[in-house]
Amino acid sequence: MKKILLFIFLFAASSVHAATITVTNRSDSGDGSLRAAITTANGDATADTIEFGALSGTIALDSSLPTITTPITITGNGNITIAGQGVSNPFRLMDINIAPGGAASVVTVDSLTFQDGDVDPLVETGGAIQAQRNVDLVITNCIFSTNIAVSGGALALLNGASATVTRSRFESNQATTSGGAVYVEDATITIKRTRFYRNTANVLGGRVLISSSSDSASGTIKTSLFLQNNANDFGGGVAVSNGAVSVSLTLNRVTFFANDGDFGGIGPSGAGALYASGSPTITVSNSFFSKNGKNRSISGSDFSFTTIDYCGGSGIATLGNNFSEITDTECYFSSGSSDILSGTSGLNYTVSGSTISIDATSPLLSSSSAINVGSSSGCTGDSDLTTDIDGTANVGICDIGAFEFVPSSGGSSGSGGDSATGGSSGSGGSSGSGGETVLPTGSGCSLLVD
Repeated sequence: MKKILLFIFLFAASSVHAATITVTNRSDSGDGSLRAAITTANGDATADTIEFGALSGTIALDSSLPTITTPITITGNGNITIAGQGVSNPFRLMDINIAPGGAASVVTVDSLTFQDGDVDPLVETGGAIQAQRNVDLVITNCIFSTNIAVSGGALALLNGASATVTRSRFESNQATTSGGAVYVEDATITIKRTRFYRNTANVLGGRVLISSSSDSASGTIKTSLFLQNNANDFGGGVAVSNGAVSVSLTLNRVTFFANDGDFGGIGPSGAGALYASGSPTITVSNSFFSKNGKNRSISGSDFSFTTIDYCGGSGIATLGNNFSEITDTECYFSSGSSDILSGTSGLNYTVSGSTISIDATSPLLSSSSAINVGSSSGCTGDSDLTTDIDGTANVGICDIGAFEFVPSSGGSSGSGGDSATGGSSGSGGSSGSGGETVLPTGSGCSLLVD
């Protein structure tokens, strides 16, 4: 009898395998809901997949989804929005907390929109998603908009977590202290081909803040755009703060444009694009800095700053082949490192009302000094560097920044452009030499790594 029971136990254990769970309705709870699907997936340690079939529309939550505690892949179809209730009923949309021990559990979130997550703006981080401990979070083709937290308005990574964010958008997220879009504390993040628009932090890092308290923290940002983000104190784009343990940041093919490091003119510094505190290790290459500063104002068809100021603090080092319209000594850019310290940006932008937009068809004009002057060694062997933010293949030597100039005979199609309120538009996105579909119109994102 004991042998029979043992056989039954072993057979049952070997029969446990990853399942595919389909969400069939937009209800907050009950059979077929996303909440029920996560509860089922949490029931065993296998890497289950949650999908939505042909379902579309908004899943309006009444409370936070169940905390994810096992490996899960949640695959949307581009037509699903997971929404909170904003300030009227504040709660985080999704928590991921994997217990330590063994290899990190992979949690994947793909082709979803996270909107109106709102946690206590005085104490809680990550309005849309908070991930911590033994998790490797993979975010692809997602949109984060109008989420609010004390730090990391949209996304917070804590206590050893890691994340890779690819082809996503963060727009109009807000932090009451630091990291308007993303906050990373004692954790690691990699960001690739992602856009950050109009994210705001009341102190540091309108989009990104990297810092440490008890463990090391690091960030890598490649082929991404930071447009019209705001910090009320330092670092409208990215802020890096070295705590008790080392912090590092690597930037390659990143474009910083129209970011404000002293939004409203109330802060002491500025550093519209990049701010470093405590001498962290920051390396910058093939990156584009134009029209960032302190106290931005928009008038008619253009905008200006009280002070043009790109960088602040110490710890920034150049690996060469960066573009900057001004000489900012705190950026440590140097003509000896093949950096371009003057010239024509050639970024094709328009201003309408309070919105600054970059043209999608021709983001770079032929007059740009950033064309064909990137580092040949720094833009090869990595698909996130050999193509631009929209997937257009490099033409000759890579251009500096997130966009690749394509001659008109092989240019991209579509209309609209990168906009702080509308985002990329056009049916099918960029096409031509190596293009790919860009994300649908929607909100964007911002980041804080701490």
